[in-house]
Parts: sequence; C-alpha cells; structure tokens
Amino acid sequence: MGLPTFRKFVRLDSPTQVATCGPLVYLRTLKCASSFFWTSFTRLKWSVIEFHQIDWKNQHVFSHILDPDTRRHKAIAQVIHVNNAYDLFYNDQSFRRSIEHLALLDRHSLSFFDLYGDHCEEIDWIPLTGRGRQQVTDKTNEFLVEIGNIKVFNRWAWDHEHVGTPEKKKLEQDLAELWAVDRPESADWYLQRDRELYRRVISKFNYDAATWPESSWLR
Repeated sequence: MGLPTFRKFVRLDSPTQVATCGPLVYLRTLKCASSFFWTSFTRLKWSVIEFHQIDWKNQHVFSHILDPDTRRHKAIAQVIHVNNAYDLFYNDQSFRRSIEHLALLDRHSLSFFDLYGDHCEEIDWIPLTGRGRQQVTDKTNEFLVEIGNIKVFNRWAWDHEHVGTPEKKKLEQDLAELWAVDRPESADWYLQRDRELYRRVISKFNYDAATWPESSWLR
C-alpha cells in the first residue's frame, strides 16, 4: 500500500511567511516553535512581507532552529496526527515501511536549504534543542531588545504554544527509532547540509552570554 492522499496544511507553492518590525525580519521556520513566535509577532502588529522583499544587506534576519532529524520526526508525526492515521501507521506494515525513511513529506519537513538557500548562512539562528520555553523566549527577547529595540514584555502568545499529546510524542519516538535503522544514503543526503549548519550553529551559539553579540552564532 502506498501513501494515502493526506490533507495539506498549507499550499506547497505558498511563499515562506515573513514578518518584519524596524530592522528585524522573522522567518517562520515550520516545526521550530513557529506557530508560537509567528502569532506573537503578528499580534504585535509586525508587518507581513514576501520573502523576496527582504533587504539582506540592511535588515537583520532571524529564526529558530531545531536539530534537523528531530524536526523531521516532528514533521512526519504532524502529518500522521492531523490525518488521524495512527492506526494506519501502527497496523499497516507496508505503509509504515513507506514512511519510516522518508526525509520529506510536506512543507513542514522541507530542509532549511530548500527553504532559504544560501541565505541560511546569513540568518541569526536561535537554537531550540535542549532548551525550555522560558529560556528560548528570554533569549529571543534579549535579541529583540538589543538588536531591534523592541520590547515584548509579557505579550507572548502562550495560547499558541503547541504541547504534544502523549500519543504524538510516542509517535515521534517511534519514528526516530525506525529512522535510525538501515537508513538509506538518499535520506541522509537530503539532510546533510542542514545537519552541518545545525552543528555549526550550536557549536558557536552561547546561551550563557550576557549580550546578544556574544551569544550569536554569527559573531
């Protein structure tokens, strides 16, 4: 049995969602706390623009980044969850085999480089992996204040923080375990540049630094 026709979350031909305020530009990188931050910024009346309108020389572009493999598991799980395909995944061996080493299923699992190209090297990435929500929002707030002179105070969109259900978290874990066994080179090839980028970001980013210039991986 092949993949069923899943309901799409967004049109696959739609542009990357972008919001700007003053000198700052936020890229909505899916499966990287994007619903939370996108809702927060648009509620604060940030202007929505097209990706091609970004002035890379004069604007400061930022986004959040998650371990690419973890992001892949979350993206695949999202498709199964929204389409209520748990029974199909757990009970249909043919379907499970067709998806266990799939690196790309829909827009949520598009690689960073497919989304942004070589601009990935210019984005001020804020890592998510291994950090709690308060630590991430505090660091993001530090960036907003120091680089953009923008104060969010306590107006974060906590009602749009997506906390996974136990069922979905188990699915993500099961997908990770299947992904780790006999994975073909083609799957690794698709995520190779994302993994290299992520390793460089986390090796340089300093959550403990007192100022943003000392924290940023671009320093």
